[in-house]
Amino acid sequence: MNWSEEQIAMAEECGCCHFDHTATANIILPTDPETAIEALAGESEIAQAYNKRKLLSEMKVRKAVFQLAENGSGPAQALALDIIRTNKLKSV
Repeated sequence: MNWSEEQIAMAEECGCCHFDHTATANIILPTDPETAIEALAGESEIAQAYNKRKLLSEMKVRKAVFQLAENGSGPAQALALDIIRTNKLKSV
């Protein structure tokens, strides 16, 4: 399917907000959300845009958490340790 620039931009915004595929599909292609869900789950241009923006959004949040942790925030330090532990488990 050929996606418009507007649909790709909307998919990126949905990724940034961590919307799931169903919600994103209803926003970018409300007349045929099933087609959009399939595209988002695959390797399409729109899936790549969605995933990239979702990861960039997560990266910004993590950077903020680690910065707060370095500045002495107890809750941020606990969250940072949880992130580190989770990543260690995923990499094993």
